[in-house]
Amino acid sequence: MSIVSGRMQIDGMVTGNTHEERVLSYLKIYGSITSLEAIRDLGNTRLSASIFNLRKKGYDIAGVPTTVATRWHKKDGTRKHTSITKYVLTELPL
Repeated sequence: MSIVSGRMQIDGMVTGNTHEERVLSYLKIYGSITSLEAIRDLGNTRLSASIFNLRKKGYDIAGVPTTVATRWHKKDGTRKHTSITKYVLTELPL
């Protein structure tokens, strides 16, 4: 067992031979993925390309704008934030 993005995972659950297959498997298991999760958990540095190809194959994947805290702080001590895209699998192709 291992920790994937703070989520408990049984080793081997995310499967596939290609980046696309691994991203699709990840989406089916966890429901969403960000670029950081794709890099850290799947070794995929081109998540948007994988999402583009999956959409061409008929998968309905929504891009949800999300704001997250960064490791940087403002002068007043509060955390800085940045916008990212979280991809969500909404429907499988027919």
